[in-house]
Amino acid sequence: MSWEKSEPLRVLVASGNEEKVGAVRDAMVEMFGAENVAVESEKVDRGMTCQPLTSDDTRRGAVAGAEILYKRHGDKYHLYVGVEGGVRCNFSAKYHLLDWMCFIGGDGRKSLAFDGCYPLPDVISKNLRHGMELGDACDQLFGTENLKQNGGITSVLSDGLYTRRSIYMGMAIRCMTGFPDFMERAKDRHEDQEQLLKYQKLLKYQEILRGCPSGPIGVALGSDSPVKIIATEDAFFQRYANQHFKDHPGEPYEMPIKPFDVDARLPKDFRPDSDEKIFNLALLREELADELSGGNCKFSVGIQGGYYVVEGMDMILDAVVVAQRAPDGGKIYGQAIGGAYTLSAEFSKELQKNSGDIGHASDVIWKTKNLKNGIGHDGRASRGYATRADKTAELIYLALNQIYGNNRKYYG
Repeated sequence: MSWEKSEPLRVLVASGNEEKVGAVRDAMVEMFGAENVAVESEKVDRGMTCQPLTSDDTRRGAVAGAEILYKRHGDKYHLYVGVEGGVRCNFSAKYHLLDWMCFIGGDGRKSLAFDGCYPLPDVISKNLRHGMELGDACDQLFGTENLKQNGGITSVLSDGLYTRRSIYMGMAIRCMTGFPDFMERAKDRHEDQEQLLKYQKLLKYQEILRGCPSGPIGVALGSDSPVKIIATEDAFFQRYANQHFKDHPGEPYEMPIKPFDVDARLPKDFRPDSDEKIFNLALLREELADELSGGNCKFSVGIQGGYYVVEGMDMILDAVVVAQRAPDGGKIYGQAIGGAYTLSAEFSKELQKNSGDIGHASDVIWKTKNLKNGIGHDGRASRGYATRADKTAELIYLALNQIYGNNRKYYG
């Protein structure tokens, strides 16, 4: 279905929840301008009577919402959107929060996105096992009212820096990459001088941060990728610097990062082609960084990207593991996975030819050089609206939330 220049992009969202509808509207306005979009909402009965307790059920809920609208309205709208939040219980005994989004075009094309997956506080996991709905469990723990429509648990844990709506907005942008003909109408943020300068700094960070002191290391990072270095610095600065300046006015904030190239220590010919494999590689990177630092670090971080197949479509996914050194010498962990979105059929074909190497496949498709150390595949596909560095920083921040300050009491 084509989008004529004389008409706005017509989008219909399968929800009456303003957090979801507003996030989709925010994304469309950001990319195309308010005058070029018309976002509406319509409630649907997806046949779901309880809280989704698996990733598959949550995804099916999002897909069902978009499919019902598509079958009901056909090509009246350019895009139909389904959004579903849920939980799953794997990798640990705790439930993990997660969100799925589905875009279906008026011509039947489909695009998916998955994000914001991290462990929930222990008492919420317990209440979910006893049948309580997630929103009610959050309101009970935090003393809030209708938190699910007012920022969500992510807003509470991140002190408002990230919210349910901001997570959904990023997902909507990534879903749009499945409609490259529509994305051609978006303003290319690569043209903005501020954006260009930001990504030119990436390579410089690698040299600057390698020169950190040989004494105590703030963060040992299991990668020497410039993108991961700047994302790590951004996340730690956002999470810790403001409190440091409040507690120690006039004193400089210091969290020196030491990157370690651990690729040679990773399993040979190991393809990160499932969410569990991607997570386990992130955990291994964290452990290797800690080991190579001699245990001489406050935090150790592992970041791993990869892809997995959902509904016959390849999706890129990132995982983050952060560990903080405890007073007894042990480690306290935080984790997050997300940033997943559907790859084009052309890209998937190239990915298989290159043994799952996302960076190489990206360079072949777009005729770029080392795109993974710049804005990444998602940055290129979204025309700069959803970059690899920004998404990685967000996941690190979500992981840090679990071990930061007062939040730690929620995680046992």
